[in-house]
Amino acid sequence: MASVDTLLIRRVKLFSTLTDGEISEIINAPENGVEEYSIKDNIFIEGDPGEHMYIVLEGVVGVYVGGEYSDKHGKRDTCIATSREGEYFGESAALTEKATKRTATARADAPTKVFKIHKKYVLNAAKYAKEVTGRYPPDEVRDIVLKLPLFKGLSRDEIHNIRDWAIVVFIKAGSFIYKPGAQADGMYVILGGRVELLSLDDQGNPVVTASEGPGEYFGELAMLPKGRGKHNHFSRAISDCRLIKIPRNIFNNLLNRDATLIDNITMVQKLRELKLKKPRSGSSESQKS
Repeated sequence: MASVDTLLIRRVKLFSTLTDGEISEIINAPENGVEEYSIKDNIFIEGDPGEHMYIVLEGVVGVYVGGEYSDKHGKRDTCIATSREGEYFGESAALTEKATKRTATARADAPTKVFKIHKKYVLNAAKYAKEVTGRYPPDEVRDIVLKLPLFKGLSRDEIHNIRDWAIVVFIKAGSFIYKPGAQADGMYVILGGRVELLSLDDQGNPVVTASEGPGEYFGELAMLPKGRGKHNHFSRAISDCRLIKIPRNIFNNLLNRDATLIDNITMVQKLRELKLKKPRSGSSESQKS
C-alpha cells in the first residue's frame, strides 16, 4: 500500500503550518485513509455530498464536468483539471461548513491511490492557513450551462474562462429581451424567472408560443446557418429574470465542432412545435423561431 508521510501532507499549502503531531493525527484518523481505484472508476460524482478532499499518492485523477448526458459514443464530459502524484483535489466542497454537493465528477484516469481526508480536518487546518481557497468552487453559470447537451462541445479553456464570455443580465418583469428584426448577437439560458415568447397572428395580435423557465434556453434558432441572423419573434420577461447571454461567436464555434448539433436543435424545435399544437384557449397555433 502506498505510504502517507508527514512531508506529503505538508506539501499541500492548506496543511503546511500544522505541527508534526497535528499531521500525524490526520494520517491516523479512522475517518481518513488510503483508497485504490482502477482506471475509469469514479472517486466521486456530481451531486455526491462533499465530505472529503483527496491527495493523489499514485496515478492520475481527472475532474470532469458536463457528463450527465450520454449518446452512442458514451459520456460526453469535459476534463477541467488533472491531478497527479502529490497533488490534491475535491477541496472546494470540503472547505464549507454547511453540507455541500459536488459540482463535478472525479475519475481515475489510470490505476490510482489517493489519501482521503475528512472535511473536519480540512476545516480545522483552514483556521490557521494564510491563504485558503478552493480551486473549483461551485459556479451557477458554469453548472447550469454544462447541464445542457447543447454545450457539451465546450473546450477546457472555454469552461475555465466561462465568466469572461457568458454574461449574466438582469431583466425586469414586463421588459422585452428582443423584438422581431433585432440582430441575433447571442442566445440566452435562464438562471431565474420566466420568459415568454410571442408571435403576431394574422390580425396582428400577440400570441404566446412558449413559456420558458430556469435551465431552459431560447434565441438560438436565428443564429443557425439557414437563419436570417435576426429574430422573428418577441421575447419578454414574465417576472424579474436573470439570464445567461451566450455570445454568437461561442455558439458558432460549437456548431463548427459538432456536426450533429444543428440536427439536435432542429429536433428540439420540432418537439416544441408539437407541444404548441395542443389546444390553448384564447390563442391560435404558432411556433417559436
